[in-house]
Amino acid sequence: MNGIGIVGSGIAGLHLGLYLQQHGIPATIYSDRTPDQIRAGRLPNSVARFEHTRNRDRQLGVEHWESPDLGISCVYFYLGSDSPLVFRGDLQQPGCFVDMRIYLGRLLEDFAARGGHVEIGALDASDVARLAAGHDLMVVASGRGSLAEMFPRVPERSPYTQPQRRLMSGLFRGVTMPEPLGVSFNISPGHGEVFQAPFYSFVGDVHVLNDPILGQGANAASYAAWVTGEAIEKVARRGGRYDEAFCQAVEARIWEYARPVTEWTNAALHPPAPHVLEVFKAAARSKEIADEVVDNFNAPARNWAIFKSPKSASAYLASHGQGPVGAAMRRSA
Repeated sequence: MNGIGIVGSGIAGLHLGLYLQQHGIPATIYSDRTPDQIRAGRLPNSVARFEHTRNRDRQLGVEHWESPDLGISCVYFYLGSDSPLVFRGDLQQPGCFVDMRIYLGRLLEDFAARGGHVEIGALDASDVARLAAGHDLMVVASGRGSLAEMFPRVPERSPYTQPQRRLMSGLFRGVTMPEPLGVSFNISPGHGEVFQAPFYSFVGDVHVLNDPILGQGANAASYAAWVTGEAIEKVARRGGRYDEAFCQAVEARIWEYARPVTEWTNAALHPPAPHVLEVFKAAARSKEIADEVVDNFNAPARNWAIFKSPKSASAYLASHGQGPVGAAMRRSA
């Protein structure tokens, strides 16, 4: 056998490979592209890396983008309505937007430079089964093409079968950004959103981008890689088997983190519910609430615990001395 096989060179596959490498566990990353091909490709997404993910970068020794000029310290909210809501919330630790073509290409080079084995070439589901025979464990960290068919959709976790949004991402130079540097969420209920952020890319400086919704994908992928790496290391250190029970235990730990992220994201595909608007109104009145809501992008389960229902939103507002959901509307009526 030849250690751990990892299919995919996204943030999950690379963080897992670098983690195992750091702990002396042989790993092979199967990437469909070389670093140069990754850098030459189309913009894959518009990822914000929050502090938990940036801290994992530091632990892995791949913190190549730590300059204060690349950090975001706050989020500016504008919610259009008859009475527009405007507020700013501050992050306790800065986040960062780096073009994933630059980020992933560099981390794949780091893995190879440290002695990691990389195989280049597109794989399908039949290739994974064939290659798995040569590894103690095969981890699929990619959902492209036929690889996605290896994992049937679970309707109760993923209720949508069709895209819910039309998305556009653009990079622009010469954009004047607010001070302090941060992300701007401009929300028009029932129509859509425009998210503007400083973005480090090939053309330098500051750009505008439109992000799907909550910026949690890469952060969740990094967490999943870390949990998987810890579990693999434990088996390697103590002895054991990478069997179905192992896989189920790892999946359960990942889902414990991913569930509130998924449910919050699914909810955010729709216009803000009345109780969500009530929390936003409270944030416009209270800097403490605004800061908590924004900083919880680094701990998304906390925000879902607030936003998941009118009852949870009321409980949160009550803990800050605010009236229950609906009270403001009744007063205004």
